Amino acid sequence: MYLKTFGGAALEGAFLHRPKPLLLLGYLAVEGARSRQHLRELFWPMAADPAASLRVALKQIREAAPQALHEQNDILTLLLPSDVVELITAFRGSPEEVLRLYRGEFFSGLKLDGSDEESELGAWVVSTREHFAGQVRSSLLRFAEQQYLQGNQARAAGLVRQVRYLPGAKPLDAADLGRLYNLALEAGSELSGLLREEAQEFGVSLVKVAAGEESFSARDALPRSTTSFIGRQAELRELTELLNTPGVRLITIQGVGGIGKTRLCLELAQVQGTTSLAFVPLSNLASAEHLSLSIAQAMRLNLASGIPPMTLITSAIADDAFTLYLDNFEHLLPETQVLEDLLATCPNLRIVVTSRQRTALSIETLFPLTGLDQSDGEHSDAARLFLSRARQANARFRVNSGTRETVIEICQLLDGTPLAIELAAGWVRRMPVQQIAAELSQGLELLEAGDGLGKRKSLRAIFEQSWEKLGVDERRFLMALSLFRGGFTRTAATAVTGVTLRPLLALLDAAFLNVSKDGRYTQHPILAHFVQEKAQQFLEMQQELLVDFARYFSSVRKLVQPSPNTTESNNFGGARGAVQNTTTLKWPSKEQVTLTS
Repeated sequence: MYLKTFGGAALEGAFLHRPKPLLLLGYLAVEGARSRQHLRELFWPMAADPAASLRVALKQIREAAPQALHEQNDILTLLLPSDVVELITAFRGSPEEVLRLYRGEFFSGLKLDGSDEESELGAWVVSTREHFAGQVRSSLLRFAEQQYLQGNQARAAGLVRQVRYLPGAKPLDAADLGRLYNLALEAGSELSGLLREEAQEFGVSLVKVAAGEESFSARDALPRSTTSFIGRQAELRELTELLNTPGVRLITIQGVGGIGKTRLCLELAQVQGTTSLAFVPLSNLASAEHLSLSIAQAMRLNLASGIPPMTLITSAIADDAFTLYLDNFEHLLPETQVLEDLLATCPNLRIVVTSRQRTALSIETLFPLTGLDQSDGEHSDAARLFLSRARQANARFRVNSGTRETVIEICQLLDGTPLAIELAAGWVRRMPVQQIAAELSQGLELLEAGDGLGKRKSLRAIFEQSWEKLGVDERRFLMALSLFRGGFTRTAATAVTGVTLRPLLALLDAAFLNVSKDGRYTQHPILAHFVQEKAQQFLEMQQELLVDFARYFSSVRKLVQPSPNTTESNNFGGARGAVQNTTTLKWPSKEQVTLTS
């Protein structure tokens, strides 16, 4: 079953047509879990017996869809997928999904009783309708500008019409009317005249666009997020300094999938003190052969001229100061020659790349990105991100003395990974944070798709993409290294798995491993979880390695006693467990251990 709220409400897959029960489901989809008392006061404020009215509505819902609602301690939670939750997710960067999901205004054609129309419930319907229509309009206007900058004039003109006639939206304000007029004028939309007349009617001053002049800059077409940018201020300062450092011309922001590379790159482009830039999203680029074409489109160059895209790009930039932002470059690594050629031809060009793997070019400055800071407890960047996204999922969510430590624990379990934190926070609409933490401590199934994330990529999908790019030996060694629970030294890794320096470096380049200042290798806990799942497919190999693992640490323990609660103590604990299941090894006794300070 599926709850449809845009363009006429319906519970697809069930027979439920009464407006009040449908609106009740829609309210829970938008606002999250609510108490019986809250619902009866909002939906039936003037009823003789509001509680009885709510019971009737719930009975109608349960008869039509028995699994639609979950109730605990008088708190009702919607369990059905819905277009409204998917639309909220699509606002984060999927304009095509926004177009697909928004089929009309929120609860179009809803007929409420006269008293309801003037009540708090009626006001909520109107404000919610206007809110979503406004969000859709903003998303489509940005999308139209991006399409025009990429050379898709016909698509941009079509989007102009959709923005102008969007169902449920309030009249365009002065700023959006000006943007839409300029876009219509340049894209050749027949609506430019109408928009000019509307502007004159409402006294809006439009800036006349000279022939050949850009009416909006590349900065206007940057993808914009509907969520706040939290944390990463230190990283933003460092990257800004790097961009202004003479000789630094290629910066690669490298990290695992979901670590926040794209969002940081976008924020960097936003704060850059110039409009001489182009942001080029590459995740959907099927072939590396089209890289130069995508750059030329993002720069709004005239591709109809027949001149090769590379020539257009270098001629347009020439000796000017210009910054290219290339997002999600990892699958285009064979095309690094394009980057070298651009940098060689354009002396004042700077390129910022986001990638799960480094480009390995000699001119590259690597900027490794790890999880959000967690050092300040509930005030840390990681905890603030969780709180922000949790309040989006449930506006009444608050951190108190009973949940404070649990939120911190969740952020630690996820190692500060922004996407994982957002996915986990989305579940507060369905379960308390204590249950979220308990689920995460048992495994990462909760993060497979998140709560109502529609077609958004899961962490598993991101991992699978990275896994496919590894060579056979790199996969084999990575599965072997998953035995280590507390990180490892190169000596230990070689002794247990036989890994050499080359595959270790390859795994570092692919962001599957990190290395600390003291030379110790670690693995992101989320990646480690997925790698351990892969390793379960090769139990015989793992059993053989487990013997080597236990043998190594049992011999080391004769020389050194690990301090408790350290990363190395985790490996000793794992080895002890392996020894207990292995008849050929014996764990050394305390008398055999030489303690060291």
